[in-house]
Amino acid sequence: MRDYSEQLGDEHRRTFGQFFTHPSVARYMVGWVLESGEQTVFDPAFGLGAFREALPGNPRVGFPACEVDPRIIEYWEQRTGERATFVVSEDYLRS
Repeated sequence: MRDYSEQLGDEHRRTFGQFFTHPSVARYMVGWVLESGEQTVFDPAFGLGAFREALPGNPRVGFPACEVDPRIIEYWEQRTGERATFVVSEDYLRS
């Protein structure tokens, strides 16, 4: 997260209301959802991808997500080398 903040600055994060979930919290939440028998984890604010990274390597688990900031998606793709084809560029609250 520090690297992202250094690249784009705090003002950019404030503009998009970006507050990032700690990886341990994301792991707990994803585990809780999957233990219930659900096969989809929806992330309404993708951010730095904490929930995506918390998913087990099960290809049957669906992961749709939304994100309003295209720059954070670019950052995630560069950092992970994975294309974020599962992320819809829209505001979940306004769709």
